[in-house]
Amino acid sequence: MCIMDKNERLAALYGMEILSGPPEPALDQIAKMARLELGAQHAGIMIVDRTTATFVACENIKVKVYPRNNTFCNLAIKGNAPLIIRDAVNDPRTKFLPLVALGVRSYVGVPLTTHAGYNIGTLCVFGTEELDITPEKVCKLQELARLAMYCVELRQLATQDHLTGALNRRGFMSELDCALHRLSPDTSDLALVIMDLDHFKTVNDRFGHATGDLVLQAVVLLAKQECNGISVIGRLGGEEFGILLPGLDEAAAFPIIERLRQRIEAIQVPNVPMLRVTASFGIAEADDFMVGASTLMAKADAALYKAKAGSRNMTVVARGKMGEVKHLAEVRSLFESAA
Repeated sequence: MCIMDKNERLAALYGMEILSGPPEPALDQIAKMARLELGAQHAGIMIVDRTTATFVACENIKVKVYPRNNTFCNLAIKGNAPLIIRDAVNDPRTKFLPLVALGVRSYVGVPLTTHAGYNIGTLCVFGTEELDITPEKVCKLQELARLAMYCVELRQLATQDHLTGALNRRGFMSELDCALHRLSPDTSDLALVIMDLDHFKTVNDRFGHATGDLVLQAVVLLAKQECNGISVIGRLGGEEFGILLPGLDEAAAFPIIERLRQRIEAIQVPNVPMLRVTASFGIAEADDFMVGASTLMAKADAALYKAKAGSRNMTVVARGKMGEVKHLAEVRSLFESAA
């Protein structure tokens, strides 16, 4: 069954990190198999988020990102069955699409459906000539679409924290390494945030681990909503989380994280009226495109410990070069003396 609830579908999509994560070579092979199966000019795996549709794997396609409403795939994810367009020029659903004006005449798109029933995108083939679309070939595309979803969900299972849906530490560090490798002198903006829930042991001791688990799940959901799909979120251990914000420096990341901090402070758990949750944050930016993961983590960790040594429930920005931040051991000493 196709479930198209907007917020829940987007939460499922962003939880898979498929748009922000590294390329998955298996998906390129599946796209190639789909193109050959129908003898099409073009094929791809397109993921549809809030406003855009992005090819995360493709065959003979140069433009990778489109406005969502301008795509065939936006129509395909609204149904349970494959969308088959034999004559796009005269089909009232598609004749006004920009791709039709550019020459696309036929299209087949099979929804990519998660186990929970959310359509996150399509496996599609299309071309400027009519495709030989037989029931047998459509069945083959459906099998390939299921294989594509299996690849996506298998990678998610290997790197996902099962309680919260965030990446586990291994998955997050892999994403951090990939993000750092993508930096260059011209594109060096990357903010790393480390978040720690304040006095979380008290939450577990006073209200029970089941309530603590609900809090952790709520915090990750708020982080995904507030960061609007641009982020990578990982559970580093216990109640500590990492957030990657590609394309943002410390100044741009600060208001986003402050809004998240305020929303965490407003968390209410049903039947637990006395519970109050707060979090502390440290933000650091990759001010050098050659910076290593351990250096950037230490910089954000130092900012976090400043927040914990202060009043907690606050956001501290590292601000500038590593030399401008107190040595991590010094900050930890300060925190321990204030605890």
